Amino acid sequence: GILALDSRLNVTPSGGTPNTFENLYYGIIASSFFNPLDNVYIDNNQFNNTYRGILLGQADYSTVTRNTFNIAPWSNTVPSDPNSLNYPFGLYLYGCTGYKVEENDFNYPTAYNWNIGAINFESGDNYNEIYNNKFTNIRYSLVAYNDNDGPNQFDGLEIRCNNFVNDVTDITVLYGDIGEHQGKCQGILVPDAPAGNQFSHNC
Repeated sequence: GILALDSRLNVTPSGGTPNTFENLYYGIIASSFFNPLDNVYIDNNQFNNTYRGILLGQADYSTVTRNTFNIAPWSNTVPSDPNSLNYPFGLYLYGCTGYKVEENDFNYPTAYNWNIGAINFESGDNYNEIYNNKFTNIRYSLVAYNDNDGPNQFDGLEIRCNNFVNDVTDITVLYGDIGEHQGKCQGILVPDAPAGNQFSHNC
């Protein structure tokens, strides 16, 4: 795959043909810890049977849009940190803020495999949004871990207009929080104000 540490990264199609990352452990690992202006831009790529599609470590103001993650099956033979669950995932945002994550497709061919669509770990106080993505046949579709909210009413992580199809757990919040307000109640004059997520199961 691609390893980019404190570097500006642009991964987009050439001549209209998407890049394909296939049969890899990691597709893309990128960070911009020392220079937040080294932005990461990943748009319209294909990740096929890649155990961990994209890992962004403190890569603020990154863009991850219109990618397709055909997530690999879980394997107990893949090396991992012994203190972590060795699940395959599509996208991991580790300590990132100011990002744009939109219109990505996270999927697995059948239901109930051990996998994760996207993980958001400690995006902090700022307003962030994960918007209009699709998750299909994923065990843990979207996981928000640790601190993803601030002290004010409308800051923190907002999860909006995502489509969850036949997933086991659509949104998971672990050992922390997300934004207090998910969407806004503004009446019929603002029809798109609610969070607008479509969930896998009817209550």
